[in-house]
Amino acid sequence: MAELVLLRPEITQIELEGVECAASGEIQAHLNLQWSPKPERAATAFAAYPWSAATPITLSDGQQLLLRAIRAEDEQQLQLGFTQLSPDEVRMRFLFPLKSMTHDLAARLTQLDYDREIALVLADLEPPGQSRLFGVVRASFDPTVGGAEFAIVIPKQLAGQGLGTRLVERIIELTRAAGMRQIYGDTLPENQAMRALARKCGFREELRDHLIRITREL
Repeated sequence: MAELVLLRPEITQIELEGVECAASGEIQAHLNLQWSPKPERAATAFAAYPWSAATPITLSDGQQLLLRAIRAEDEQQLQLGFTQLSPDEVRMRFLFPLKSMTHDLAARLTQLDYDREIALVLADLEPPGQSRLFGVVRASFDPTVGGAEFAIVIPKQLAGQGLGTRLVERIIELTRAAGMRQIYGDTLPENQAMRALARKCGFREELRDHLIRITREL
């Protein structure tokens, strides 16, 4: 309902009547709407959820997944996915050892202002909050310099299916659409998989303070 109000600023009031919950879990209700042809509602402080970012993906074994923007409801599954990463995978993603993903960190990674940051999750087709997550790619925008910092994690069990390339290419598309002129990220020198993926996607390398800065002009 909140998203309906965001999409249609002409709606000035919604009243629910006769709310019933079926045994299947479906909720039925009658809606009364008040409507103004000339809305005067102020713009929202945060961008609405980007439904258009969703892209279907089929794995080599036929499994259907959805690459979509992350939602707040994904917090628990994001934490669960973290527990399934090896200590080496965690260090490669966060650049330092991290023992757990706290609620504060998980909330920060799932509750976004999509005008400033975009994070895509590779998820199964269950509703957000119930769907399993199989990979994450994110980019944070800095309009003052026209650049975006990105990061990606794909579990080892899904390696070799070209998913890393597809996720990076999609985040590049969204970063370009946001008006950024450059996308970059940092990785450890020993992270050969990430460096190979970056080269494949057209990034250049530069050594910076014991890290490899990968950069691509848009």
